[in-house]
Amino acid sequence: MCLRIVISYFLFIKFSGIFMKYLVLIFVAFGLLLVSPQLSDSQSKSKAKAPAAEEFIKVDKEPMVDMGLLQKNVIYPESARKNNIQGKVMVRALVDKKGKVLRTEIETSVNKDLDQAAVKAIKKSKFAPAMKDNKPVKFWVTIPVMFKLK
Repeated sequence: MCLRIVISYFLFIKFSGIFMKYLVLIFVAFGLLLVSPQLSDSQSKSKAKAPAAEEFIKVDKEPMVDMGLLQKNVIYPESARKNNIQGKVMVRALVDKKGKVLRTEIETSVNKDLDQAAVKAIKKSKFAPAMKDNKPVKFWVTIPVMFKLK
């Protein structure tokens, strides 16, 4: 197909004036410009970067996790238990298209040991990914993890 276009182009130029030659070149170049962004967009979609933690992205459905199972994954640190440390740790987590946590950031800290325990529990948990236009997408979500002694 491409060879046929090139051959017809050269035959066309041979029998046309110089004006027609440049006019055809302009149309071919313009056609390539229209096609090349589509190719680069499809290649870049496969290597999509993670959104920044502070970047706002509108989605149809945010990532979901079973909070009961998440709390069961939390192991209360012995040092925090001995020092009677309690509170709520707020963790931001980047959830990928498969529901796996890729990165975490502590948004609100209570204690270093509680922060680490919260992050471990979140990384063990499986999320339902965020959805945008019925497709899973990477998305940051904030998760509260409660630490309370009985």
